[in-house]
Amino acid sequence: MNKKFLKKFSIVLGSILGVIYLLFLITPFIISPIISKYLPLVNDEIKKATGLNSEIKDFRVLTTPKLTVGAKLGKFVVLTPKNEEIFEAENLAVKMSLLPLLAKRIEVDLVQVESVDIKLGVNKNGSFELEKYLPAQVDVVNKESEMQSSEPVVLPFGLRLSNHLPDIKIGEYDIEFIDLSTGQKYEIEGNKTEVTDLILNKNVKLLASGKVKLADREQFNYSLKIHNKI
Repeated sequence: MNKKFLKKFSIVLGSILGVIYLLFLITPFIISPIISKYLPLVNDEIKKATGLNSEIKDFRVLTTPKLTVGAKLGKFVVLTPKNEEIFEAENLAVKMSLLPLLAKRIEVDLVQVESVDIKLGVNKNGSFELEKYLPAQVDVVNKESEMQSSEPVVLPFGLRLSNHLPDIKIGEYDIEFIDLSTGQKYEIEGNKTEVTDLILNKNVKLLASGKVKLADREQFNYSLKIHNKI
């Protein structure tokens, strides 16, 4: 009797878990279109908080068979009120592992972006041009956060951050600094950057390559490969 009961119980439990797992995998097809409808509100909130315009395209929720969940943006653009582009990222994705939550630990698995383009105007006094668009209250918020920075951050439900930090993978990137007083440009280009196996105070791997252009001077290439155990 007990064996029959355990067999039926195992079948029922397995079926329930199978259905939950299947629902987990198909959830993005249900949730992504719903969240996409609220993207204009997200852009409005970014405008209120920073004074800058933004565009978010092709938002998707991600789930994988390895029980990770995350989000992906096909394109994320930040612009000045004059619609001058400051920042553009394509195929930006963030994934978090779910199993560590059973141990009340938050563990981000991956931060990945296919391409990044940043353009920053620099004034003669060294300040960035975009600073004039930022709301005045940002300084107040920064001062308040500095005052509270000495206080430990307590997460709800007894959660804690994992010391296993996410892999960071960046494809192509172009960071451009423009001297607004002379028109000269200083540019950093990269074709691949990866930070992996990053465990706080224990281990890190870094792989990077690209080139630097200094105004009208000759450019020089760089390549880094570091594996450091602390």
